[in-house]
Amino acid sequence: MWKLEGTDARWEINGTANRVDAAHPEQGFLSSASNGRFMQLLPTELAGARSLKLSEVYARGNDLIALYEPLAQNQVQPSIYWRARWDEGRQAVGVEMIVSMQTSLLDSNPETIVATGMPTGDVWGPAATQGISPQRLEYTQFPLALSASDGSHRPSLVIYQPRDTPFAYVEMVHPGDFVATQVELNKWGESWATTRLFSERLEKGVIRRARIVGWHLPRKSDVFGSAAELFAQFAAEPLPLTA
Repeated sequence: MWKLEGTDARWEINGTANRVDAAHPEQGFLSSASNGRFMQLLPTELAGARSLKLSEVYARGNDLIALYEPLAQNQVQPSIYWRARWDEGRQAVGVEMIVSMQTSLLDSNPETIVATGMPTGDVWGPAATQGISPQRLEYTQFPLALSASDGSHRPSLVIYQPRDTPFAYVEMVHPGDFVATQVELNKWGESWATTRLFSERLEKGVIRRARIVGWHLPRKSDVFGSAAELFAQFAAEPLPLTA
């Protein structure tokens, strides 16, 4: 359950603390399990703006809900649900982000980027063939580009095993919402993943939603088996109610 103080929210379970500042979704969420910045929301219409402008935030059980002012150019109004998730059998701590976009105009561009930065470590991505079996990525295989339109049907499922932490981090996009993900590596071995959401134009009266979830798993567990099972479970879930 989220505990909200001002715009700062915390959720703790099984010794792991997660934190979100709803006033700054471009900073993503932080976790005590590993030293990354997870699922930073960067709407393309922000241009030079530093952040979305928060209009309302509240906590309701496992959901942290934030509503934002419409973006000026296309009058696209974002809202975000950060949903706390816990899988006791796998000892997995997750945060799901449900991003919604709506507009008062006849035609708008809701395209949004979600970015995750991870410290040095191993990165595993889906193999070049269909299916969700991961392969360890060598330096020459970066950037890793996954796309819903390339015909490969590779899922947006990336596994990170940073050094100096007992946890692995698994990030996945619901296949019904997946557009494209790219994972790059800098010269220090740090990885940076950018995921595109909402490739289609947005019409008045239509609300579009997209779902992305990040899980921290104990590295001593069957990380790859658990990641595949969590992805299959996530893919089978219907669009959640957010009203």
